[in-house]
Amino acid sequence: MRIAVGMRLTAFVVAMIAISGMIAKADYVETLTGMSDLISYWDLNEASGITAADQITTDMTDGDNPGFYSGFGITVGQAGPRPADGFRGFADTNNAPLFSDPYYDVLQMASYAGYEGKTDLTLMGWMRFSSMPPAVTGHFGGLERITPDGSNRYVFAAHHYEDREDMRPRVRVTDGLNEGGTYNAFPWPVDTNWHFFVMTLESGATLRSYVDGYLVDENPIAQPMGLVQPTGLVFGHDIDFYYGIARGMTGQLDELAFVDRAISAGEVQQLWKAAVYSTLGTTATAPYRDTLTNLGGLRNHWRLDEASGTDTLVDSVAGNHITLHNLSGFDVNLGQAAPQPGSGFPGMPAGNRSTQFIYPDGENYGVSQDGGVVGAPGTGLSFAGGEVTALTMSFWFKNHYDGNGYIAGFERSSETDRYIFTMYSPTGTEVKFYVLSDNEMSLATDPITIDSEGDYTWHHLVQVWDGTERRLQVYVDGLERWNEVGIMMNSALAVPDGFYIGRDQLGDTRSLGGFIDEISLFDRALSAEEVYELFDSAYYPNVRTPGDANNDGVVNKDDAARLAAHWLFTSGVGWEEGDFNDDGRVDDLDASILAANWTPDGGEAVPEPSALGLLAGLVICFGVRRMRRRRL
Repeated sequence: MRIAVGMRLTAFVVAMIAISGMIAKADYVETLTGMSDLISYWDLNEASGITAADQITTDMTDGDNPGFYSGFGITVGQAGPRPADGFRGFADTNNAPLFSDPYYDVLQMASYAGYEGKTDLTLMGWMRFSSMPPAVTGHFGGLERITPDGSNRYVFAAHHYEDREDMRPRVRVTDGLNEGGTYNAFPWPVDTNWHFFVMTLESGATLRSYVDGYLVDENPIAQPMGLVQPTGLVFGHDIDFYYGIARGMTGQLDELAFVDRAISAGEVQQLWKAAVYSTLGTTATAPYRDTLTNLGGLRNHWRLDEASGTDTLVDSVAGNHITLHNLSGFDVNLGQAAPQPGSGFPGMPAGNRSTQFIYPDGENYGVSQDGGVVGAPGTGLSFAGGEVTALTMSFWFKNHYDGNGYIAGFERSSETDRYIFTMYSPTGTEVKFYVLSDNEMSLATDPITIDSEGDYTWHHLVQVWDGTERRLQVYVDGLERWNEVGIMMNSALAVPDGFYIGRDQLGDTRSLGGFIDEISLFDRALSAEEVYELFDSAYYPNVRTPGDANNDGVVNKDDAARLAAHWLFTSGVGWEEGDFNDDGRVDDLDASILAANWTPDGGEAVPEPSALGLLAGLVICFGVRRMRRRRL
């Protein structure tokens, strides 16, 4: 039995509202204080005095453990990580202390003895240097001890070497008779921005470090044991501050915390996302596909929404379609599940589909019908004419294979320097981006981690070329992950042989094992704010007026015209073309939805006669078919 159209629409709207309400508030403090086994948390939000309050006062390790500032250059109440800095999960008034005297400035906590013998522990906090490289060794801090010769004093702490530009996490353990430990060094970002640092000890056997949500270092401990007895818990300076040694930092610390276990990589990522994301779906003002158009400069958009049985991926903007090749025996899986409301992306159309390329069946790939332009075939911006001096590529990607695979981009037939504006996945956990200008100079990013091994999820990837600045920028899930300038490059991009997806154009090289969806090309460099808005629009509640194809708030002749232009289409259609029930087809059911929600245009009592005629034709078509069904 067919469910009534009105009932289906009501259910759809209710589902949209329910899903939008499920989006959790991404607040860093709420996320942190909601974690189990939190021992101490110093938010350092005080605007006066010398005391740093411990927000966790009833734990069994150190109870109420306030900190005390001393020295000659500490200023409390300074701006900490805030939304203005890109940390939307913090309050506009979040504060942090400023350390400026590297000899004597220190934050020392009242208690430290309860940490002796622990085999599982997490220390975390935020850190920002006033200059980079810092003037002296910048000490983050942690559990330390005073030793006669000054060696092996770091029990569970980290510090930064100014001459090596790296962070050094250290741990010291003992079984009561013998001592052991480990330390390592990893690069710290060379800037003066806020960064999130986490170090964990697991089972007394493994020391791990994370920066800005991602694992950067892992070290085994030869003989698993518990922490040696510390003699102090200090931040901002080495414990040898008594001797006026310049081991303090010039910069800021904030949000210091201990957890009585080794938190997981997933929990670290959760904390990072809570810091950098606002409540998802509140920055954007329209669903994803509407936001694409609203941003301006959209030249191509392949929805990859086709069902099985086609070798063409439709360009819904410029008609520069992608043709799939070598499908015989190497099937591309069309019509696969993509980001959509049911999977936590309420700003995406219901029933949204994607295309899956399957490694090792790598003979299949796609290439645009005119890969020498951005936009419509023959009339778009020409690479050969040097017109492509600014370009943004955006799409959604989900890996499915722990190996290298070409994702999408412009390239040419060359053994080397063939990637002109390209995204590539060197492993199952990473992505890498390339750009090549017409003077044969290039830029490439380092591998950028987006997943844990075997844990593949949907990600929004954006690559931006700004020829005016010769700048390559890369964004993952709305956040900038790479920004570099190639001063020797020209502004215009090199001339490609085509726009490829799913496989390198060199035979079966770098065949993709993964899903692609919603590929878009813009003829300009999107800003960081616009990229975030585009990502955020995937979470914007996609609750629309039934029949309102162009989402302008009224159902009128403009919407009827869109429906008529795509009548009986079954490929590449969506709400914008009149598929109001999201069944992949524009037909009489959609016409009835439009008719049931018709509103006057611009306050007029009745629509234009031409629109009435069009609507009547559609409704009559629907009515006749319904009558015939009743007679059968």
